[in-house]
Amino acid sequence: MVRFVDRNTVLGIKYDDKYKKDWWKNTQKVLDKYNISFIEVPFFEDETDREHPESAIGVYVNYLEVNDLIVVPVFGRAEDAQAIEIIQKAFPNKQIETINYNDVAKEGGLLNCTTWVVK
Repeated sequence: MVRFVDRNTVLGIKYDDKYKKDWWKNTQKVLDKYNISFIEVPFFEDETDREHPESAIGVYVNYLEVNDLIVVPVFGRAEDAQAIEIIQKAFPNKQIETINYNDVAKEGGLLNCTTWVVK
């Protein structure tokens, strides 16, 4: 998952080697073609919860952005602080707030997914 910071920069999840090889090769081609910088944001999978195989826990870039506010999901892990720091640096003029969204994330969605407005 990636999110645009501006026309030339995206935030994206930092895949481990298990996923990165194929995904990164194709993504890098597109980023290079359009001269887009990629900022890695921590990512982890909660492999301890077998009841929720589609869990979105660990996906920090699934945040909510409204005007000058960004609400970032946090998961009670060490990676939380690093993710918040990276997102704040990418958006220095925005207010960053956090929310523990684990109960919703277990079902496969986070803030961006669950706040869509469809007419």
